Amino acid sequence: MKVLVISPDFPPNPGGIGVFVHNLCRQLATREHHVDVLTKIRNDAQAWDTQQPYRVFRYGCQGRLSARIPISRTLSLHRQENFDVVFI
Repeated sequence: MKVLVISPDFPPNPGGIGVFVHNLCRQLATREHHVDVLTKIRNDAQAWDTQQPYRVFRYGCQGRLSARIPISRTLSLHRQENFDVVFI
C-alpha cells in the first residue's frame, strides 16, 4: 500500500505528536508499505531524514497545512505517486 503522511510536527522536532507520527511511519514501513511523509522544513533535518526507512519531503512554508504551498505539494505528490491512503 502507498501511504502519504502529512504532519507539521515531525522529528527532529521534539514533541509527542512528531514522535507518534514517526513511530507510525516506521511501523508501516517495516510492514512493507511504501511510506512518504510531507512536513515542514528544518535546516538541520537532512541527515535525520536520510536515515529513515521512508521518504521525507519538507515544504518551505511557515504557515499551516491548509496554506497554498503545502496543498500544492500534496496534490503534486499524489499525482506522481497515486497514494492509496493519506493521513493528515
